[in-house]
Amino acid sequence: MKIKKHVAIEKYVLYRVFTCQSCIANILLIV
Repeated sequence: MKIKKHVAIEKYVLYRVFTCQSCIANILLIV
């Protein structure tokens, strides 16, 4: 259970980082 939870947290962090980068890219494109 702990291993699966850790993997889920890693995926969530990677997802957050990816969406953050795409957000920054959109802002740069708009500006």
